[in-house]
Amino acid sequence: MATEKLKVFHSSGATSTAASTTVSLLTTASDTQAVVKNVQFTATDPNYPVTVNVKSGSHTYASKTGAAPTGSSDNLEGSMIVDVSSSASVEFDTGPTLYTTGYADARYFSGQSNSPIIKVADGTSTPRVDGAVLTHADSVGDFTQTNSGSYQDVRAYSAFGFLDSSGNKFYCRVYNDIIYMYNDVGTRVNSSITYQLQGSTYGACTDGVYFYGVRNTSGVSVPMRRIKISDGSVTDITISPNTGQSGQSANGGSFTLYHDGFVYARQSVGAQMRKINAVSGACTHHALPDYGNYGVGALITKAANGKFYLIEVGGASANQCVVIDLSDMSYQELNCTSLSASTEYGNVALEIQPGVALFFYQSDYLWVDVNSMTANTSTIGSVSSFLSGLSTINSNYDGASFANIPIYQLQGAARARSTTYEAYADGVLIEGVE
Repeated sequence: MATEKLKVFHSSGATSTAASTTVSLLTTASDTQAVVKNVQFTATDPNYPVTVNVKSGSHTYASKTGAAPTGSSDNLEGSMIVDVSSSASVEFDTGPTLYTTGYADARYFSGQSNSPIIKVADGTSTPRVDGAVLTHADSVGDFTQTNSGSYQDVRAYSAFGFLDSSGNKFYCRVYNDIIYMYNDVGTRVNSSITYQLQGSTYGACTDGVYFYGVRNTSGVSVPMRRIKISDGSVTDITISPNTGQSGQSANGGSFTLYHDGFVYARQSVGAQMRKINAVSGACTHHALPDYGNYGVGALITKAANGKFYLIEVGGASANQCVVIDLSDMSYQELNCTSLSASTEYGNVALEIQPGVALFFYQSDYLWVDVNSMTANTSTIGSVSSFLSGLSTINSNYDGASFANIPIYQLQGAARARSTTYEAYADGVLIEGVE
C-alpha cells in the first residue's frame, strides 16, 4: 500500500563558473512518485543575467530571467507531479558568453602620396571594466604606432573603419570620389570593385553593409549615394527635404558620419548639419555654432554613461568645440584651446577611450572628454607626447584622416561568470506505488 510523506527534497547553495548549472531536486525510484508543492530559488551573477528553469525531466514547468547583478528569486507554488523513475531539477543558465568593450585600434592615412598606413592602437592588456570613466591621462603611454602595408598613395579626404558580420576589421579612405578598402594588415581588399561616389564627394561613412556618400555641391539638390560593400551596386537615395545644403567640403574638415540608421553630414564648421535617414532619405536640418571655414574633424563616441555623442572641433580659434547628444540632438559648447588650424583636408579625430577623443593639427593636439564635458584648454605642443615617434600629424597636406572603428564595437575579454545560487523544494513523497 502506498504511503505519503511530507518532505524537503533538496536544499543547496553554491557558486558556479559554468555557463549552465543544473541542481537535482529529486529522483524517483520505480515504485516512487512525488508531488512538488513549493520551489524556492535565488540566483545572482555580477556580470550575467540568470535564467532559472524548473524542470521535470525535459519539461520546463516555470522559467524566470533576472538581470545582472540583481538576479532571479522566486517562490513557486503549485503541483508538479514527478512520476516513477523520473526527476525534478532547477537549471541556472547564464546564456552566451558576454565580452567587455575592447580598445582603440585605428588607422592613420598620412596625406602623402608615398606613405604606409599607420596603425594607431591602444595596447593596454588589462580587460576593460565597462562603464568605467577613463580620461585622456589614462591613455598616455598606452598607444603604439606601427607601419601597416606597403608604401603607397594613401591620401584621404575622410576615412572610417568598420567590422564585418564575422568581426573582421576593415579601414577605408575616400579620395578622388572613390572609396578604398584595406584589411587589418594594410592590404587593399575588394580591389576588383570600384566604389564610385558622385563627383565632388569628400566624405563617406558606413553601416558595415553599405557605404554612404554625400556630394559637395551647394545649391543643387543631389541624392545620397549608397554602395553595397559586397558587390559595389549603387543606389541613389533622394534626400527630402533637400535645401541644396552641401556635403563635406574638400578642405574644410567637418564630417560625414553614420550612427544607428542615420548619416550625419556637415559641409564645414560654419554650416548646418543634416541628419539623413539611411533608408528613406528623410532629412532634418540642425543649426550648430558657426566656427568659420576650417575644422579639424569630428567623430561619434559612446560615453561611459551609455549615451552617444558627436564631437566636432573647429580649431581655428579657442573654444570651437561642439558636443551633440544624439539621443535628442541637443548640443553644448566646451571651452578648449586653439589649434590655429587654417586649412584642413581631412578628418584628424581619434577616439582613444569611450567618450574621449583627440583632435590634431600639425604638431599640436587637444583632447575632448564628454564623460566630464571638459576639453583641453592649453596647447599640447607635440604629437609625440602622446604618440612616441610621430612628431607631426600632416593635417595640412592633401588628405590626412583617421579611420576609427568605434570603440564600443570592439570586443575585449570574456566576462567572468560567478553565479551564486540556492534552491530547495518541498512536497509529498509517495512510496510503494504499484
